[in-house]
Amino acid sequence: MWCIAFVAWLVFDGLTFDRSTLVFWVVTGLVAFTLGTRPWWQAPLDWTPFILFFLAYDYTRGVASRLGMPTHWELPARIDRVLGFGQVPTVWLQEHLAEPSDRIPWWEFLTGATYVSFFVVPLLLGGVLWWRSRTDFASYMARFGLISAIALMGYVLVPAAPPWAAARCTHAEVVDHPSNPACMYDSTPRHPGDTILPALTSPREGFSPIVKRISPRGWFQVPGLHMTSGFMKSGINASNRVAAIPSLHAATSLFIAIFLWPRVRRRWRLLLAAYPPAMAFTLVYGGDHYVVDILLGWLVVVFALWLVGGIEERIDGRRISERMSRPGGRGMQVSRKVRTP
Repeated sequence: MWCIAFVAWLVFDGLTFDRSTLVFWVVTGLVAFTLGTRPWWQAPLDWTPFILFFLAYDYTRGVASRLGMPTHWELPARIDRVLGFGQVPTVWLQEHLAEPSDRIPWWEFLTGATYVSFFVVPLLLGGVLWWRSRTDFASYMARFGLISAIALMGYVLVPAAPPWAAARCTHAEVVDHPSNPACMYDSTPRHPGDTILPALTSPREGFSPIVKRISPRGWFQVPGLHMTSGFMKSGINASNRVAAIPSLHAATSLFIAIFLWPRVRRRWRLLLAAYPPAMAFTLVYGGDHYVVDILLGWLVVVFALWLVGGIEERIDGRRISERMSRPGGRGMQVSRKVRTP
């Protein structure tokens, strides 16, 4: 019945889904294919943190404004100029590599697929882990949940505009640190030097003279994948447009690579090693994030893995100590052997 419903959904709606819809199909699929072996309520209960994350992510769009937190427009660009030795990496990459929409290079399918993977891979991986081992799933969820929580705190406490928005707004238009100025939606080229990010000095023929958000566009060049445009647009339109610090895309890609590294065969490790830098390049080239956003996202992963790993070690240590101290435990057996003449 689940398969029939899923196929019917694909036929009538196509792949125009958002992440909440994907969670629905993953969870109901797990329920359907584990009936008789696991309680039906186990999957919905275990997946509650994912659902709460999406609700919390949507909620952050208005929290920062209600708290009166100023949106950072210029500081990330200044830091990237330092990291890029005087050049903002996003500006440099689009000026040297970006082509107009009528002749998108073939390799942008790879960057587009990398970008789209953020919306799909964490959920599908969670489904596989839950199917194979609830212990691994719990470990995965604890780390992913903490990484997501830290990112959400960053979006609320340190709202920051991405490069594509900074390229559209002038210093005067964001002097009061607004979170949703009209200039974000105006792609009309400004006078060179007025915008936070400079205009491209010598863009490829036909390409925009200002930085554009082009991360996902290569995905739609493959026949049939245009059906996912509704999914992508709904995700982008529903996203927090000033949630750049830290980059959850970058953090998630690094976390997945580290988490799966000891759990996969060696032939897959090259792909895992390439995933984080590929995501970083996609985000910076595509105008979605600064390099500093990427680095902060990776730092969040390191902290979360260290914290959760330390907590798990303490919990395991306490359990071992409790077992050792119980009557008949290994510790009692050892003491008896010592006392035996």
